[in-house]
Amino acid sequence: MLELAWRGANPLKFPNGETRKWLEDDDTLQITGWCDGDGYRIGFGEVGGQIVPA
Repeated sequence: MLELAWRGANPLKFPNGETRKWLEDDDTLQITGWCDGDGYRIGFGEVGGQIVPA
């Protein structure tokens, strides 16, 4: 969100009409990663978590 919203300067608009600048309490996120090469793809797995109140 930090990069996509340009540090909050350009809020993201979601399909439901909501706009957000930052992740909020109770948000859930999942991140996957991989690297493509000439004829191969290596996966780095998946990680997920939930933002909880401080």
